[in-house]
Amino acid sequence: MKYPFLMTLTSLLAPMLLFSAPKEEKKALPTQPKEIPAVTPAFGPLPGHRTDFVVDGEFLWWFPNIANTDYALKRVGTRHFPGSTQIITPATDKEEFDWSWDPGFRLGLGAVTNHDGWDAYINWTYFHSRSSKLKEVPPFESVREGTIVYTSPWFFRPHNSPYNRIKAEIGLNFNQVDLEKGRHFWMSRNLSMRPSIGLRGYWTRMTFSVKGNSALEAQTVEDGTTVRETTDMKQKSWGVGLLAGLENVWHFYSYFSIFATADVALTYGKVKTEKHITFTEDPDQLTDELRTGSSALKDQFYLLQPILDLALGLRFEMPIMDDSFRILADLGYEYHYLYDHNQFLRGTTNNPRFSDQVEANGDLSMSGLVLRGRFEF
Repeated sequence: MKYPFLMTLTSLLAPMLLFSAPKEEKKALPTQPKEIPAVTPAFGPLPGHRTDFVVDGEFLWWFPNIANTDYALKRVGTRHFPGSTQIITPATDKEEFDWSWDPGFRLGLGAVTNHDGWDAYINWTYFHSRSSKLKEVPPFESVREGTIVYTSPWFFRPHNSPYNRIKAEIGLNFNQVDLEKGRHFWMSRNLSMRPSIGLRGYWTRMTFSVKGNSALEAQTVEDGTTVRETTDMKQKSWGVGLLAGLENVWHFYSYFSIFATADVALTYGKVKTEKHITFTEDPDQLTDELRTGSSALKDQFYLLQPILDLALGLRFEMPIMDDSFRILADLGYEYHYLYDHNQFLRGTTNNPRFSDQVEANGDLSMSGLVLRGRFEF
């Protein structure tokens, strides 16, 4: 009995002794977590750099437009109804400005850190444009059937003072500063993105003048003679607010890529408008006495200014000198839209003899080509 018992006990303990392992003690968790591989690897800074600095210079070739700034209405004398002796002057055409392409510039400075590729960037945009127009018809002694005259919605009597000559000028000065924080990272082998948030500030100055002249023998609809009239207007605006944007870059071949950018800003600021009207009338052709008059109106208020920016273009980007520097060149098309930016004071409908002055409420847009050069070091 003794030996079978020992043999049975040995057969049970042998596997446990052969395959058992010493007990491992639990180790305390480290105070610092291990580095986690990035899901979206950062685009910068350059290899071996803790921080990169970028310098941008951009040339703008833009075409602006300010809505609701038609400076005159063309009117043609027409019988009120067939056989009537009453002559009315319905409007047949609006006279608008022909805006031209004008230069501007944008300067930028930034830094790209090795803190997961986050960057900071600031830029300043400046653009200026002017336009002038002139419309003129032969002098008229009275408004008859077929007589062409011009009126302006910006005058004291916007629809009852016809002129044979109207000249208008308009100007725009635009400044904008953006301060951004963003991260440029790889989404896939050939696609990178840069979302950003920040602040935007802008300030603009717009000027608008309209001058009407008529010969001394030109009779108005009301049998008076309006010799000349001038309206000068100014608008100053500024605002500060939040900015958010997204840039997508498709790297389709070697160092070449296509980029698309969209930014949205909502700013809050102040608008100041001024309007000055002066006019001279001669009530009688037999006297040299001239009647003169003037009117001045000012307004200021605060409002929200939504701004939309879009861009699309071709990019060349290449590291140089053993990845110590990076150069970039863009050629793109941009579109910028400021909702309801025009607040010039304008005449009302044809009913009142002396018009109230209300805001024109027109949008400001700027679009055109942009050539950018960047150096990163």
